[in-house]
Amino acid sequence: MTRATSILGAAPDVAIGGFHLSIPSRGIPAPERTLDAIAERLRAWPTRYFTGHCSGRAAFERVRRTLGAQISYFSAGDCFDF
Repeated sequence: MTRATSILGAAPDVAIGGFHLSIPSRGIPAPERTLDAIAERLRAWPTRYFTGHCSGRAAFERVRRTLGAQISYFSAGDCFDF
């Protein structure tokens, strides 16, 4: 986000992509303190976030506790209108 903001001159309106908030080899989300720290950092920008399966549902739900409507989960085939 810092790099995108420096390139754009302002925070992006939307960030779409995999946040990889799970540990696939173990099938578990990243530690809660890590997820909470990520959510706090993301909340600093006025950006709307969209992430998918590689974040994992449990990790997504944990981050959403902080970000609320600022983050959404997407699936293959979803369409966005901005």
